[in-house]
Amino acid sequence: MGRDNPPSADWVAQRLIDLKLADERDIRDVWSTIGSRAASADEFLTILVGREILTNYQVELLLAGEKTGFFFGDYKALYQIGAGAFAKVYRAVHTKTGEIVALKVLREDLGEDAKQYSQFIREGKIGLEIQHKNIAGIRAVYSKKNMHFLVMDFIEGQNLRKLVRIRKKLDPKMATKLTCDIAAGLAYAAEKGLTHRDMKLSNVLVTMDGTAKLVDFGLAGLDTPDNNKKKASKSGKNTEPEVDRTVDYVTLERITKVKKDDERSDIFFLGCMFYEMLTGKPALEEASKDRIKRTSEERFRAIAPIRQLDPTLPDSVIVCVKKAMSLDPRRRYQTPTMMHKDLLRVLDRIDADVAKRAERLAADDKAAKSSGHIATNNSGILSCSKSGSTMVQGAAIDTADPNQQEGGFFAATASGVNIAAALGEGPTVSTQLPQILVVEADEKTQGIFRNYFKKSGYKVILTRDPHWAYSQVRGRSIRVGCIILSALKLGENAVKVYREFLLRDVGNTVPILLILDKKQESWKDEVEVDDNHQVVVLPVKMRELRKKVASLFKKDI
Repeated sequence: MGRDNPPSADWVAQRLIDLKLADERDIRDVWSTIGSRAASADEFLTILVGREILTNYQVELLLAGEKTGFFFGDYKALYQIGAGAFAKVYRAVHTKTGEIVALKVLREDLGEDAKQYSQFIREGKIGLEIQHKNIAGIRAVYSKKNMHFLVMDFIEGQNLRKLVRIRKKLDPKMATKLTCDIAAGLAYAAEKGLTHRDMKLSNVLVTMDGTAKLVDFGLAGLDTPDNNKKKASKSGKNTEPEVDRTVDYVTLERITKVKKDDERSDIFFLGCMFYEMLTGKPALEEASKDRIKRTSEERFRAIAPIRQLDPTLPDSVIVCVKKAMSLDPRRRYQTPTMMHKDLLRVLDRIDADVAKRAERLAADDKAAKSSGHIATNNSGILSCSKSGSTMVQGAAIDTADPNQQEGGFFAATASGVNIAAALGEGPTVSTQLPQILVVEADEKTQGIFRNYFKKSGYKVILTRDPHWAYSQVRGRSIRVGCIILSALKLGENAVKVYREFLLRDVGNTVPILLILDKKQESWKDEVEVDDNHQVVVLPVKMRELRKKVASLFKKDI
């Protein structure tokens, strides 16, 4: 309880001795320094703070007339360094050994609730078993009468949430490194059968050397009905309310029809954290005051494409974010270990990927300035060849003999080809056959694709150049209902273009089928797949391939 009149130095001295914040020797030394008993309380306290006998936090409590909050067991609180919905965190010192630690102290109102403090202590004991470099370690658990706290490693550094706010956003390499650390911690906990269920930036501490450490495993389950209200500390300061991620977990699991404690839910929210580190914007619209909005499925489906927020991000990073945040849990990383391994691969090549992305954007800008449409010119974009075939980008469209393959690009139907329609020029008529773009470098395989799908009622366009195919479809120079990308001979070029289609969101409107051979099967785990973007690994029957294409067209077989 506070005092109506300013305290005297004598009153302060006696209170310090009574509370065991200073001993008589400390007090005598201060009086000796001042040289007079007529000093003010402020002057007296200033000397004690300067000598590091007191901290400003302790002074605030003292002047407020508080009798508690100074000591927790054998530990003396030095500063309050954080506060959440259910606990406060202090930097503290052991009164006998002088060791500096962090104390997570359960709020007093919850300390009298047997259900709440029992869960707090139970989760603390679980934390004792989790010892990993990317998880803030718990050293001891204390529970006596109404006082319950965890003794934790004190980490020199800062909260990841504050770091992102200060820097606005993190560069791709740093964001990937921190996400990789967090995934490693999650993977270790998953091996112990534990999920986190409160994945958010404020639950990650970043050390001075840039290592991320997860905190608060399992504590999200504590019942905190006043979660969205500001809590006042004993020093009189309000602490910022935290978003209760538990509501988001429940909503996600309802939408995706998975059980509570599915480790893929932690992965989704780790993806959200990665997204926010890279862009400075939260993936999910903040709606902490509106529970209806918080629990809305639309909130999860309205996440802005990360490429839209930052076009300079490298493809490898974007693929990781999108895979982690897939609303279809089957398309998400299935375990934290899988995500961690992927992030290690990305981190290993991220400098080169950032440079390549910058080069590609520069090339795209240059190309956009030099050509905005298809026109007849000397470069052969649209002209006549001596063979009687029509040339498009230097490759033949076969209009007569289906076996004639002078170039790498063909469009053949039973009744010939409408060049203007194939190039996206002129009117589109409803009687046109469904059109497939096949990207295949091998001429023999081109012929197989052309003849089979032609007989199945499709118009087939073939090219051996995946980058040309990408530029034409993206620029809407040609209109197709489905793209088949064959990596059999093109290798990683086909995979890169597949990713580019998705990253540029062209894949949102044009279904894509990527074909790999058995030796390339490992690439399947490195690309995103969903209902409109599929991967097939050979061998496969042509009839099955046709069914797959038909399903992408949403066409009845």
